[in-house]
Amino acid sequence: MATTIHFYEPTEDVRRLSAPETHRIEIRSSQDADRYVLVIQPLALMLGSIKELPITLYSVIGYRNENRFLMLDPLNMVWEVDGVDSLKVVRHQLGMS
Repeated sequence: MATTIHFYEPTEDVRRLSAPETHRIEIRSSQDADRYVLVIQPLALMLGSIKELPITLYSVIGYRNENRFLMLDPLNMVWEVDGVDSLKVVRHQLGMS
């Protein structure tokens, strides 16, 4: 999946995300007890001030109060929301589980 991450104040850590490798990052909500763990890889080298970073999103896992409520992993055909894995039957039919 392709998407873009926007930054208000890019830091040195943000600049390191431009390295052409896979990164595991964690994003936290400022108001709720939500956090998201993403596995990403940059799509392009951003020169100058990095305010946005186009990425390939390999997987995302969402937690609320440390309880997992979302797991999206297209490479492994996992799409789980609130404990219900919508692609479990498909993986079974394809002999993947």
